[in-house]
Amino acid sequence: MIIWVKDSDLEDFLPLIPYDMQDEVQSGEWLCLGALADPVASDDDGGGEKIAAGVLLFSADEGLSFGEVPLTMIQLRWIYVAPSYRRMGIGNELMEAFSDVVKDNPAEGILCDIPFGSEYDLAEEFLSEWGFEFEVIESPEVVISRMDGYYYRKQENLKKASNQLSPNNGVRPLKNVPANAFRKALHEIISKTPTPYYEGISDDPAVYDGEVSCAVMKNGVVSSIMLFEKLSETRFQMVIMSSLAANPAVELRDLIIYSAAVLYVKLPPETEVHINLGSERSMSLFSYFFPEKELMLVRRGYFS
Repeated sequence: MIIWVKDSDLEDFLPLIPYDMQDEVQSGEWLCLGALADPVASDDDGGGEKIAAGVLLFSADEGLSFGEVPLTMIQLRWIYVAPSYRRMGIGNELMEAFSDVVKDNPAEGILCDIPFGSEYDLAEEFLSEWGFEFEVIESPEVVISRMDGYYYRKQENLKKASNQLSPNNGVRPLKNVPANAFRKALHEIISKTPTPYYEGISDDPAVYDGEVSCAVMKNGVVSSIMLFEKLSETRFQMVIMSSLAANPAVELRDLIIYSAAVLYVKLPPETEVHINLGSERSMSLFSYFFPEKELMLVRRGYFS
């Protein structure tokens, strides 16, 4: 039986959901369909224990506006059937319920990403049977942990990581940057990079975490920025890293060093910073600072 997983049911399904996805489900940001195994009869009334046998997570993400028309994509985030209940048709039941939910949704299509590795091959085969078409892409995301910040600090032989949190080289946390100077620099960056993604970036400093987000500011002028949204207490997502400086690599390097220090000094040990590397320059910078962080190849599936 397929159900919408409500708060009262969630505890039973959490063991089937990866730890790093649980915050989004618990907050309601991602929607959850659950499969219950046939109940085991426990009395004459036909009642029985409810057993979580499978789960499917998805989200409806409003995309960027092109003219007056906003684009929305459905993201299939996770589908999983407990080992004891595989080969019973539960995966197909979850997909059928998912299809019923999204069939009248005005989304442009459905996306899903599957990592490489033999353990994921069956997932690609299964979704291909449901009409998904896959292509190989280089994932533009890298995840930086507190230990990465520690190792970078150690590698640089810094006496104290907190030294990097002083306004050296003009780097300041966003909370200490005047809003007008921030907006002026952001608008100039957007105007020089006329892509739909940049046009959708908010110029309200309150949208971003003021501690992890940072900027290079000299003589009252912001020349480089690195913005993060706080998704939960221990999860941050980078929105943009860009520069107007004559030597942008130097200033972006300083912003990376600052963020690594914040991660190590001020944030909880389990914190993860998710960074989208959408340009060759940002990929090169992060490969230099965190050489052990390899960009994953993933299989991106699309269903229209």
